[in-house]
Amino acid sequence: MRALEPVWIWLMACVALAGSAMSPAIGNAQTIAADQPQLTARGNFAVGVRRLSFTHPNQPDFERIGLTGIPKSDRVIEVEIWYPVARAAGLTEQIIYTIPTTSNQAISPDKLPAMVTYSGQAARNAEPVRGHHFPLVILSHGFTNAADGFSALAENLASKGYVVASIEHRDPDPYYGRGANIAIGKVISRRTVDQRFIIAQLTLQATAADAPLRDVYDPVNVALIGYSMGGFGAISSAGAGFSKDSPIYKSPLGKLIEPYTEGGIGEQDTALPSLKAMVLLAPWGGAQPYRAWSPAALGNIKVPTLVIDGDQDDIADFAGGVKYIYDNMTGSNRYLLVYENARHNIALNETPPELAKIYPYIEHSEEPVWRTDRILAINIHFITAFLDARLKADTAHEAFLHVPTAKSNDGVWPQAPDAKYKGDHYPDGHDEGAKAWPGFQRRWALGLELYHDGGK
Repeated sequence: MRALEPVWIWLMACVALAGSAMSPAIGNAQTIAADQPQLTARGNFAVGVRRLSFTHPNQPDFERIGLTGIPKSDRVIEVEIWYPVARAAGLTEQIIYTIPTTSNQAISPDKLPAMVTYSGQAARNAEPVRGHHFPLVILSHGFTNAADGFSALAENLASKGYVVASIEHRDPDPYYGRGANIAIGKVISRRTVDQRFIIAQLTLQATAADAPLRDVYDPVNVALIGYSMGGFGAISSAGAGFSKDSPIYKSPLGKLIEPYTEGGIGEQDTALPSLKAMVLLAPWGGAQPYRAWSPAALGNIKVPTLVIDGDQDDIADFAGGVKYIYDNMTGSNRYLLVYENARHNIALNETPPELAKIYPYIEHSEEPVWRTDRILAINIHFITAFLDARLKADTAHEAFLHVPTAKSNDGVWPQAPDAKYKGDHYPDGHDEGAKAWPGFQRRWALGLELYHDGGK
């Protein structure tokens, strides 16, 4: 293997920083508060969850890198899947998720609990509702996160008639063991490969006679949700080839990502045909000096997209990175939801109680200004509206995306602040004379921005 060029060392340092700020934001997912927007409420289905395992043969094995290069071996990828279940007498929906902790550059592993646990509302291995062909949602986590870190969002969507599959990417520990070089190389070169492989496997599983979720979901009506490095992979999966001018391509990873570069396998072949919608949560890879895609490559994305980030994101760089991605996705009918004064931690569950008093984990999983349960509720509200519109053709819920003012602070309620109020949400957006964001409670749509560009 070639010696590491200086630019590659800088690239690793950059992404290692991103990884530290993306360490496991995994906690009690069920603390959605009374101030939640209208579409945050759970749906009518109970929720089941099961874990499936798939083997991807002959893949680069970063844990066995040697002087002669990167050997290959079979890669086992687990997927946590939430799905609709019929409510029945005796069905126990309380669940405890158990997740290994990830180390932190400020804390050695022997100072941390080996596992953290938190509660959810799903029945392990329950019998699914069959025959409805629910839309399929793929979740791809950030660097060193865990599949169950999305359980709040996943359980909620499953209760509304989605099958939600969260990929367990199992990134190497960047601070211990083989270190950052191995971890960064694996995460950059594997995200889109993992996403494409799991979508292909679940497509086969949809009709396989012995598959546990046979006849449950529609494999050609798919959404892809990616957080941070998961968003990095999703952008490629949606049709944007990596730029050959990027330091990523010029690094030792160039040969591994060659099939997914501009002109690699052909731009018309890079997008997944089953992909009908995409959600990018603080996607990494758009900022200089490591910008992964050209404007032309981003313009090749045609799938409708919802981008969500904080305007103070100092990991993915909101102004120079995430906004660059959004602005150049000119072929996509797209939305941009912005949390004012939020940084990068706008996607995953709350910090589990075992880590709640350890400051480095608070810094890497919570927001300085926003409550995490509030962010989760708003995310669920808008992701529900977006996916219902794109995967279910639900025009009533699409109306929640049609806000009368780009900045929520500019909205005007018809009632005076001291008027008697029962906690109702503002009407759902069908009133063309509306002056406040639909679906929010009085005085509570604050600190948000929502933009829309219909694309070419």
